[in-house]
Amino acid sequence: MTPTSLISSLPRISLPFPFSLAIVAHRTGIPDTVIALLTAGAEREKLVVVIASLAQGRPSLAVGNIIGSAISNILGAFSLGLLFRPTGSHVEFDRVLDSLAICLLGYVLSHAAINITDAIGISYIVFGVVVLAIATTRPEKFIAVLSGNRGHVGILVANTVGSNVFLLSLFLGIVMVDTSGNFDGGNIDVPELFVLWGSTLAITITVWYGDKFDPSIGGVMLSAYIVLIVSEFTVIRHNADSLPLC
Repeated sequence: MTPTSLISSLPRISLPFPFSLAIVAHRTGIPDTVIALLTAGAEREKLVVVIASLAQGRPSLAVGNIIGSAISNILGAFSLGLLFRPTGSHVEFDRVLDSLAICLLGYVLSHAAINITDAIGISYIVFGVVVLAIATTRPEKFIAVLSGNRGHVGILVANTVGSNVFLLSLFLGIVMVDTSGNFDGGNIDVPELFVLWGSTLAITITVWYGDKFDPSIGGVMLSAYIVLIVSEFTVIRHNADSLPLC
């Protein structure tokens, strides 16, 4: 199987898993948000990328893919779910459970950001954070579009938050263990960490005020993601080559 065909098969391989869990959750009365803790099945392709990168002695590529995928999950996938939601449909978030999940994500994110900023220096960020992240988050984008279109808001939130929890805890933890914490952050710069924080804040606002602002927030998120991608090839990459990390 060629790399292109493998990437093309990712949505088909990973897509059924979260919806199968949704059916089980519906029949057992388990809230959709609990699925956030069970979405590792949709992260198999990222785990393969992380392990393969480490096996080739490229931990920076693994870290770049992890951070880029976390950003893409929110700005690239979650935003599509909001935009593809049926017009006129009523959105109800489970604010308690969704907020608890986001708090967990925030806790993981804070520790991940501290570890990364302690370990990295200024570096380029194109392939790991942009190209590879977009390719490996295709399943999440498919799930987000279908979840939004079918009105499964709980799955939309759970898929995004759960994926990022696994990325920033399990997968980043694998990199830390493999490198004993000594890896160069060749693909990560400070602006990307701010984008990750900002996108997490955006999804938090959406959970609390989604019934009023979710279409506009979805559009802003997607626009911000496009701006980020363009910036990676222009502004951020240029500045990363010339400015020291403070």
